[in-house]
Amino acid sequence: MNDLSLLAILNSKIALGFIKSTSSEVRGGFLRWKRQYLSQLPIPAATPEQQAEIASLVEQVLAAKAADAAADTTALEQQIDERVTALYGLTPAEVALLGS
Repeated sequence: MNDLSLLAILNSKIALGFIKSTSSEVRGGFLRWKRQYLSQLPIPAATPEQQAEIASLVEQVLAAKAADAAADTTALEQQIDERVTALYGLTPAEVALLGS
């Protein structure tokens, strides 16, 4: 898996929901992003084409933020989340269970 695709997965709503559901260390509303929790996150298999598509979206977000830190990249981030969700093969109901 290429670095940008992995970055997208780790920053996705799916990963956040997974960490929230497995982490017992939520203190004061803050999650503890510890290796023991992150290592449990299953990384889905992705074709080179899927990785390239996700990486392209990540590059667009990074370029927009580099040009203007306050740039609204919500639409791009939503597209990334949709593609990551598709990699996991989750239904909308399953995504809702993760609290995404």
